[in-house]
Amino acid sequence: MVNTLKQTENTKQGDKMEISKDQWTEYRGIQDSGMFNMFDPQARAMTDLSKNEWLHIMKNYSELKEKYEGGE
Repeated sequence: MVNTLKQTENTKQGDKMEISKDQWTEYRGIQDSGMFNMFDPQARAMTDLSKNEWLHIMKNYSELKEKYEGGE
């Protein structure tokens, strides 16, 4: 319940949600597989990411890529 509340609170505040390197790697693994359109709910279902985390990564992709991959 606390984790869900925190995610909801972070979503309302905008870009304050923190995405870890592991979460980024999980997202990129699905993306790099080429098996899914990243907007497909089945893509997210292949991970442990919440819907809010998934959407946050999609909305902040460039910044997260720079942070974790150096903009490669």
